[in-house]
Amino acid sequence: NTNIPAPTSNLSGLISSFQAQGLSTKDMIVLSGAHTIGQARCTVFRTHIYNESNINAAFATSLKTNCPSTGGDN
Repeated sequence: NTNIPAPTSNLSGLISSFQAQGLSTKDMIVLSGAHTIGQARCTVFRTHIYNESNINAAFATSLKTNCPSTGGDN
């Protein structure tokens, strides 16, 4: 796990981590997309949908229907 970027990494941090492994930004996008098909736990994105403004409001609202502001992490 030492070469895997943290789930809280920002875009520039992700790009740097992938480049350090000899992978391009396109590689990062393809690999990330392949790993995000399905479901994620609320704990991963709760802060983003409830506390940040840099997210599409309609998308945040749709996520909130399945992810309460507290609890429901599974």
